[in-house]
Amino acid sequence: MNEDQEEIQERQEGEKQFVLAAYSSDEAWISSSHPNRIHRRLDLPINDEDHDDDRCSDASISLDLTLTMPQDGYPVKDDSILEVDATIARKQSSTTTSTTTTSATKNNMAYRKVALDVIPLLVDTCRETAKECAGQESVFAVLSRADEWVDQEWQALSTSHLSENNSQNSTNKVLNDGTTRGNQSEELILGRRLIYSHHIIAKSKRKNLIDLSHSLSLGGYVKIGWPGIIIIEGLNENCIEFIHEIKSWRWQYLVVRGEETEHINVVEQKGDEMNELDKRRKFANTYMEELGEDQMSHLAEICRTVELEELFMTSMKKYQNENNDIVNQTDVEGTSPEDQMYGTLIHVDHMNDKRAYQKWIQKSCDQIGCSCIIRQCFPNDDESTRPWILVAIWGGKASVKNMMKKWRTSKVDIDSKGKPCHERMMHIIMDDYLCPARSQQESPLISNKGMESKYTIKNLCSLLNSVGGSPWRDAFIDYFMKNDTGR
Repeated sequence: MNEDQEEIQERQEGEKQFVLAAYSSDEAWISSSHPNRIHRRLDLPINDEDHDDDRCSDASISLDLTLTMPQDGYPVKDDSILEVDATIARKQSSTTTSTTTTSATKNNMAYRKVALDVIPLLVDTCRETAKECAGQESVFAVLSRADEWVDQEWQALSTSHLSENNSQNSTNKVLNDGTTRGNQSEELILGRRLIYSHHIIAKSKRKNLIDLSHSLSLGGYVKIGWPGIIIIEGLNENCIEFIHEIKSWRWQYLVVRGEETEHINVVEQKGDEMNELDKRRKFANTYMEELGEDQMSHLAEICRTVELEELFMTSMKKYQNENNDIVNQTDVEGTSPEDQMYGTLIHVDHMNDKRAYQKWIQKSCDQIGCSCIIRQCFPNDDESTRPWILVAIWGGKASVKNMMKKWRTSKVDIDSKGKPCHERMMHIIMDDYLCPARSQQESPLISNKGMESKYTIKNLCSLLNSVGGSPWRDAFIDYFMKNDTGR
């Protein structure tokens, strides 16, 4: 370790020790998975007249401010600046919504919407402070500026954002005859949505989905992998806010395909409104649960069990018409490029560092958002010959193309002298959209772990048919027949 790196680590450690000494463990902490990341919990005060004193803490809104110290030069180098981000913090209890009144819940949600809108202003403010402190320790300055923002600017921003909404809400409460509605009854709307995505792979996005659903008390499931399926259930306005928030994230393709609402007229004593809504939930959970890449059928079974099969079927563009017949929308509209998978089948001549090479392909596909399998076989089951190595990659066309570009320009293997080298002996067997019948189905979820297994040509053809259909199988057979020299 050189002197610069020692100084960087020493000064970063000093800032972390300052944070641990200056704040309690509930106020600030160091990430266990990212030792150079600092978390600061910021509580945003709200004015909630419907809560008595012992419930005020439940009505508060908290932010998780994260400060990441770049390891390549912070705080020594001027161009290595403290990284800042912020999100609404996950609630500590999933029962809070059920114990609060409807009016209090709506007030809390109004403030939460304001918080979502103004978080970018907080982040920009903190990032500007970090830039001003470039070349020196910035953590204390950024945390101090964040505290000032909460004490001063948050109050002004929340008041400004809410004043117009409160005025509109007051108008809406007046009936046509000029009298007010009063508190004889409340109407809640239980909402459900099914959201389809090309893929959900990134760990950060998966965590943010869980956190957001938790903060909005939305139950449901997220099926990761290809395709990505999100089903949410809860207060309808929370469903709308959830969709509004995630649509601001980067997605290759994201669309709401299914929607259900259920109106609940509550005439019971005040305080029971949200309990009544919770009783109507189909899903037992009040926050989102993650399902694995191979659990599409499990999600279908869950929906079928709770009588939400019709909602689940919308993930495949199947909708029920007024005669209760299932209609496939793609039969009418055709399959759009966004919904159709693209695939590439590659023959790789050899892998000198087989383990590292496979790991690179799998990790790169995960990062870019593609699925892949790597398989080898020995013609005529003769293991004394050089094996055939096939790599199949599929996903969105842009993702597959980006993966291939990265593959061709990266040093992925080692040469005969043990030095890193580029791949110069790959051949593209098939490169095209998968047939519509394939692309509308769930993507083949086949484990990447299997290159060491013994595959015959017949078994390999069967595998390729399950991934890319007959075009892949036939293209491989034709290629194999032309290039198998009995080696």
